[in-house]
Amino acid sequence: FRGTIQANAKNKIAFTWREQNYCRCPDRVSDTLAPEAAQDRRFPRLQQQHVEWTSPLTNRILVEAVGMHFYERWGNMHPRVSDGNFFFPGGSLTDPAQAEALHNLIPVLEQSTGMLYRGGNADNANVNNNYWRNTSVPNYFYRAAISYVTGTHNMKAGFNRVHGYLQQNFYQFQPYTYRFNNEVPNLVTIWATPYGNRANLDNDLGLFAQDRWTLDRWTVHGGLRFDMFQSSFPEQRIGPGLLVPNRDLVFPAQDNLDWKDLTYRSGAAWDVFGTGKTAVKITLNKYLQGQGLNALAIDPAPGNLLVQNANRSWNDSFYGAGDPRTGNYAPDCVLDARVPGANGECGPLSNTDFGALSSRPAATFSKDLMTGWGHRAYNWEFSTSVQHEIVPRVSVDVGYFRRIFGNFRVIDDLSVSPDDFDTFSITAPTDSRLGENSAQQLTGLYNLKPGAFGRPVRNYNTLSDEYGKMTEHWNGVDVTVAARLENGLTAQGGISTGRRSMNRCDIYSKLPEMLLGVTDSGTNLGNDNNNVWLPAQWCEQAEPFLTSVRFLGSYIVPRVDVLVSATYQNSPGPLVAANFVATNAYLAANSTLGRALAGAQPNMTINMVEPGSLFVERLSQLDFRVGKVIRYGRTRSTINLDIFNALNTDAIRAINNAYASWIGPGYRPSGVLLPRFFKISATFDY
Repeated sequence: FRGTIQANAKNKIAFTWREQNYCRCPDRVSDTLAPEAAQDRRFPRLQQQHVEWTSPLTNRILVEAVGMHFYERWGNMHPRVSDGNFFFPGGSLTDPAQAEALHNLIPVLEQSTGMLYRGGNADNANVNNNYWRNTSVPNYFYRAAISYVTGTHNMKAGFNRVHGYLQQNFYQFQPYTYRFNNEVPNLVTIWATPYGNRANLDNDLGLFAQDRWTLDRWTVHGGLRFDMFQSSFPEQRIGPGLLVPNRDLVFPAQDNLDWKDLTYRSGAAWDVFGTGKTAVKITLNKYLQGQGLNALAIDPAPGNLLVQNANRSWNDSFYGAGDPRTGNYAPDCVLDARVPGANGECGPLSNTDFGALSSRPAATFSKDLMTGWGHRAYNWEFSTSVQHEIVPRVSVDVGYFRRIFGNFRVIDDLSVSPDDFDTFSITAPTDSRLGENSAQQLTGLYNLKPGAFGRPVRNYNTLSDEYGKMTEHWNGVDVTVAARLENGLTAQGGISTGRRSMNRCDIYSKLPEMLLGVTDSGTNLGNDNNNVWLPAQWCEQAEPFLTSVRFLGSYIVPRVDVLVSATYQNSPGPLVAANFVATNAYLAANSTLGRALAGAQPNMTINMVEPGSLFVERLSQLDFRVGKVIRYGRTRSTINLDIFNALNTDAIRAINNAYASWIGPGYRPSGVLLPRFFKISATFDY
């Protein structure tokens, strides 16, 4: 419901009330996620109330104020249908026995292909975050500003503030995940669910003032903004779980983030000849990383600081000597913390703090990372451009952009040091699809020494400056030509190209454990649990320039009033990674490690391709529209026919980066461009 009240000539009030709920059920089913392993991404409550007041006090002063309450409850929850029973492929949706069967399914990750099947949930498409979640996020938002506007001078000042909380609850039906490699069991991951976290957003406050002046041929603008972000945790209790039946912990209330920052906006535009046809523009701005009740606002929550999962290697040979395929596909051992060492078919716990009944944290956070002035992640952006009218109604704009990122978060596992790792190299497989990496020796791989395996993890989160140099830059150029001709033809086209460069060599040399969990793009959020190692030889990366080309045009055919328009784009394909499962046998024959992996681990996954060096073929896409304009009196209607992907290309938009899944000369797609389709629509303006 939406309404507006014009109380009097100078006071207007607008208000909105919105109620929604929706469900993507099931969600994330793909070539690597089976339906029974999917999730229901449910939003049972989306509620918003909004009130806004505006008042032009004079013909130069405008005052505005806004208040809003937004309550969102959502979750990546277990699959079910509308009658409350669980989705189970191939069976009755209302059969209680099949609903119970879904409860009993233990998720299995096939390591060679990345396929997750037999139940469970890959939260946010990460098969290692194998739990469901139920989340509530109510918050309150306020904003007010006053503007002073003249012909040559515009000034504005105001504030905004948000407060609320986030409640997360994590749960599973089975606290296990199995991992197979080519159908052979090799690892069990155990979980200490259920547990929950609550974080309070105490204050997300911004105060700003900005000004713009036009003086002769110059327009200059500047702004200053103060930001304060504060969060905390209330008292919380974490009770027992299936594998931690005696857990009952109470954590007192505590403060968390307390950041204060000043950011700047500055820029100028110069009419070079005073004709309005050539302008030079320059800006220098500082931006803060967006922050809500995520990342550092929730990572230090008590539930996240406990060791909630651990691994055990698994040799499923109980019922057969030699070929593990003759096993019973069930780990015959004590999985939880009662027997932390190797027993039965299982190796030792990867972290002996799993199931600990104390509140001893597995992670700590430095004061510099969490509090103070200027410690929030940021980026500086510098840009300059020239815009020129080539001929009447045709202009060209050339711009250069540079971004510099800072205040990186790193994670140091204090339980180990670089001396606790053995460094080795490995020879990549001979495969032309690996490009220049085929059969090459990759250096800078690490494996814990056997004596260091299984120590309780003690992750120390801090700023990268504490360990050395860490940089990330981006440089790009845009060229755009735009034409609005008198005959009704509108056209625009351009080229955008840019490259990212990164250097993390200082960090990786001191924190080799951060090489585990580097994403396909080369970034690292600190042990993000994707279990892929990056060779340290790629600690410094410079992507090639990635170029995109785009054109659009529209034309109304005179007399018949037919609108014809089209857009075309050509852009780089997705990055390629080659996540190769190196078994102990492969390492023995093709590496310098000289021993089996620590902790009886059966293998390690290594990215054999330098991030940013290999891409899938480019995407080319043409979209087309034809519309008939119908005019009657003061009304105007258009009946349109849209053709999406008119060339019907099947460009790859995502691939399965598991090396074993590659097929033939190319890669196994996990997503392609939608095929050609048509849409008919109509608009009516009056």
